[in-house]
Amino acid sequence: MKKVNVFIASSAELDEDKTRLDLFFAEKNKIYEKRDILFVQRTWKDFESSLHKEFLQERYDEYIRRCDIVLFLFHTRLGKYTLHELEIASEVFKKSKQGRPRIFIFYKESNEQSPELANFKRFSEQTYGHFCDTYDDYPELLQKVDKQLQLLENNGYIKPDHFNPRKAVKYAIFYILLPLVVLASAFAALHYYSDFDFTVRVEEDNSFSIPGLPFSEGQLEVQYGNGEAQTFLIDSRHLDAVIKGVHSKFRDTDAHLRFTATGYLPIDTLLPMTDECLTLPIRRNNDLGCIFGSITDEKGRPLSGVTVTVQGLSVESDATGNFRIEIPREKQAGEQLLAAFKPGYERWTFTAPVMPGVPWNIVLKKDN
Repeated sequence: MKKVNVFIASSAELDEDKTRLDLFFAEKNKIYEKRDILFVQRTWKDFESSLHKEFLQERYDEYIRRCDIVLFLFHTRLGKYTLHELEIASEVFKKSKQGRPRIFIFYKESNEQSPELANFKRFSEQTYGHFCDTYDDYPELLQKVDKQLQLLENNGYIKPDHFNPRKAVKYAIFYILLPLVVLASAFAALHYYSDFDFTVRVEEDNSFSIPGLPFSEGQLEVQYGNGEAQTFLIDSRHLDAVIKGVHSKFRDTDAHLRFTATGYLPIDTLLPMTDECLTLPIRRNNDLGCIFGSITDEKGRPLSGVTVTVQGLSVESDATGNFRIEIPREKQAGEQLLAAFKPGYERWTFTAPVMPGVPWNIVLKKDN
């Protein structure tokens, strides 16, 4: 809304005329509001009269400096303060590049004009180059002010702001934001209430993997909804388990997953069903982390003190011929080369798969 500041100045003898002008602008606002224009008219009566750090007249003057239109009314005498206010308005007008404020001087016809006022009319015409207008009564005054407002509007002096924040906000809400919200809500509803595909990707946790021994195969069972279940064979080429066309009512409900694979920890867990691909991390167990067994001679008698070696790791068999080697994850493998040696016996070496829970039974022969 463009605000047009108006100040109405006169001596006390024309207070009723000022009041009529005040009401005139209030009525005009009902019309101009539709054009995004608001007249903010003030007279000296609209200022607070309490004690202030500035003189009251200084506050009038400051408002005049910010005005767009200033109206001066004269009748029989020239008021000292009214003349001062005219000088302030004229001074601001001369310095303004936009020609603000617009100054209008009206004289109410009278046969009792003081010589001072008559001299001022001539002075105004000579000094300001302004031929003052006259009027006989209220209707004529209001008619002439109305005519001037029309002229100011026609030449573009009175016009609404190019940018109206309130209208811009209303436009943004009703023509941009609201349609976007409706569209987004419709899309979200369509997305939420449409059937979807549930995907689980099996990935090996590298912190528990064995170098050189990648995942080969396993089995994943998925239970969801009202007891529906599907089982998937997972291998190195097919790591995704996809359940197609899951009913929308099961969205965000939990699916029960069970995963098993040789050499891996079993998994029994719940995952929420969404249309995003979920990752199921799998971890190696420690089945390949231990080799144990017993060592005997050809007659089946336990041999103690036999050095058993695997990938640089060595232990000695105990008094009962038993041994046990713990193998760190970085040295674990599906097959291991095992060596056994004791002075007086032939060196023994053998490569075989590591079988969890299955002992290695080694027989050493006497050295010829």
